Amino acid sequence: MTTKGKQWPLRVTSVAFAAGLWAMAGCATTGAVEQVKQEAQAAAQSSQQDIETLQKQLNEAARTLQTGSQEERRKAGALARESAVSRANAEKLMRAVDRLRGVRTVSQETDLRLVVMLSRHGLRSPLPHKPPLEAYTMRPAGWPSWKDLIEKPAPGAKAGSGDTAGYLTVKGKALASHLGRYYRDLYASQNLVPPSGACPQRGTIFFHADNEARTIQTAEGLINGFVQGLTPGDCGVAAQVTSLPVDPLFHPQKANVCSVDVEQAAREITEQAGDNPVSLNERFQEPLAIIQDVLQCCRPVACGDPAGSPATCKLTDLPVKVEADPAKHGVALTGPVQIGSLASEIFELEYAQGMPVEHCATTLGAECVGWGQVTPENLHAMLRVHTLDYALTQRIPAVAKAAGSNLAWQMLAVLEQGATGVAKPGVLPPPQSRFVAFVGHDTNLANLGGLFGLSWHNPGFQPDDLPPAGALVFELHRVKATGQHLVRVFFVTETQQQMREAIPLSLEHPPSRVRLSIPKCGDDCPYDIFKSLAKAALEPRCIGSGKSAAP
Repeated sequence: MTTKGKQWPLRVTSVAFAAGLWAMAGCATTGAVEQVKQEAQAAAQSSQQDIETLQKQLNEAARTLQTGSQEERRKAGALARESAVSRANAEKLMRAVDRLRGVRTVSQETDLRLVVMLSRHGLRSPLPHKPPLEAYTMRPAGWPSWKDLIEKPAPGAKAGSGDTAGYLTVKGKALASHLGRYYRDLYASQNLVPPSGACPQRGTIFFHADNEARTIQTAEGLINGFVQGLTPGDCGVAAQVTSLPVDPLFHPQKANVCSVDVEQAAREITEQAGDNPVSLNERFQEPLAIIQDVLQCCRPVACGDPAGSPATCKLTDLPVKVEADPAKHGVALTGPVQIGSLASEIFELEYAQGMPVEHCATTLGAECVGWGQVTPENLHAMLRVHTLDYALTQRIPAVAKAAGSNLAWQMLAVLEQGATGVAKPGVLPPPQSRFVAFVGHDTNLANLGGLFGLSWHNPGFQPDDLPPAGALVFELHRVKATGQHLVRVFFVTETQQQMREAIPLSLEHPPSRVRLSIPKCGDDCPYDIFKSLAKAALEPRCIGSGKSAAP
């Protein structure tokens, strides 16, 4: 569906009808009650269709906001806001007609039974790139040094490339600890875990991290915050790590569990780019121009001149290609979007690390965010390119299914254990687990988002943004009156200000936490329906070799 030739957002015509039914119910005679219930049933079916249609419209608007022209984005933004209001009205209708039908609604009391989350690692130094990052800027000061900012690698962990590339920073571990404390406070307030000052019951808290330094250290930070003043050893909580060279949960392609269909992925990227990837340069002209101004791109080596002539080029002069990406065992969209994505994320990391944004002239901006040329406002604009890159290369079906199914199966199996109390073969956490955290990468989050059709938009961030230590959180609730299990999904991240200023988190000063709508099910999804929808999304050939806990 596109914005052209469509009458959307949908008008929820059944809202007024439901209001009439609700008024009738207040004064209905005994003989009329059954008729009211039957009419409410019909209204409920109609409103559910409204909700599903409106959700499709919101998803389409989100895609247009990422890939459309400036005028298309303006129209899509207005229409998305109207659709969101209509969807909210439709959901209110659903709750009203549920009451008419005698169905207990999700607003009733529930017990939180289990939390399963996937977190990205925390704040890190920039990753290496070929050509080197220096090739993409003419700034005489070069890129900032992160040497004195990084956390020392954990023993036995796979380190980043070079002396500092890809390591968690000391601040990044502290920020993860802030989040760990918040999760403990939040879930203690819901009686899932005991309050701070007491160790959780053995076997109820489980962390599994990818075996890279930054993911292990992030898990350690989360655990330190979670036990709050006690030592992880005293509480028997530690991050488990695979004994294999590569963890198949986080890197199924590298672990040879299954491969990405590169040709299909290339077709999907091209289709998502409007059948002309080069046109992205024009459609994203504004953020790419900001990135160009900050970078002062590019040196001859980045311009594809092996002879090393003095010829330079601009960011948008870089050739656009959709091609295999051996490093990620997938497909990449090389050119301005890829480099713009890389640069904007580095500026985001510099900003979160607390590098200066002002008074940078005396040092040519060497240790400043984007050489003193980045503000919170233009950083937000630049990150449109970063989320576009991940939408095109990590959320498309060919990649999301191949790269996300193994980890998704593991998380779904943990939820099933929580719902049934029965251990499942191949599941890493024990069935008595109450809080389970997998710590991986931004690619894993994007893969799961694409696989399940989940979208999020935390205030101050771009849609489907992937900030350091951001997490997809799945909660399993049990309705007290009926025993029915429900699934709720959230995306949690510290705000840019909380990261930059290292602000401690609490229930009074929480991180950004937005509730997501599960496609075809809503924001309170009966577990049986969620299980069916989620399993249908998995790619069976890509599930395997998941027993990756430490020996």
